Amino acid sequence: MIVGRIGSALTSIKDAVATVEDGDTVFLGGYFHYRHPMMAVRELIRQRKKNLTLIVGLSGIGADILIGMGCVKKVIFGFVSLDILGMAPSFRRKIESGEVEQSDYGDLALIRSLEAAQRKVSHVPIRAWIGSDMTAHHPGKVVDFFGEKLFAVPALRPDVAIVHAQWADTSGNMILEGESYEACRQDSCKNLPHRHFS
Repeated sequence: MIVGRIGSALTSIKDAVATVEDGDTVFLGGYFHYRHPMMAVRELIRQRKKNLTLIVGLSGIGADILIGMGCVKKVIFGFVSLDILGMAPSFRRKIESGEVEQSDYGDLALIRSLEAAQRKVSHVPIRAWIGSDMTAHHPGKVVDFFGEKLFAVPALRPDVAIVHAQWADTSGNMILEGESYEACRQDSCKNLPHRHFS
């Protein structure tokens, strides 16, 4: 489902992705290598979308492919990897070369930043980063909150959100079915060889 500029939530993937404009800020759903909206990822590439700012939580292949294909100018992320398969090679290469800008929010701060936008507030305070150097590399700020030092993370407001769900209605409500990530991961790890890859 793509939520953003679509008049009706029922449309083709081609028409839905056509509403994404070059330079948009796009939230891309998925969790490591589960529930990525891969049809939409492929369609973004087919339509040659460029200069996107990509917001991803704990992401993997969808983000890595979009970055590798040159669709992304900046990525705001909590964590990007291919999970048990190793590093996300395009993400790493383009971040290290400086081709793609990056802002590492960490997973908790990213979730809270999206939550702030949903609640229509400018910032949400978190305790997690007080005393760490993450506060020096993040657009938020340390604040005094009723006598306690907290870190205020700013709201992230994507232009478009693209997520994969098994069921959705015309109002944008979704149902995600299936096992939890951890149950799937434990099952997929059973058959891995007892070797480690770097």
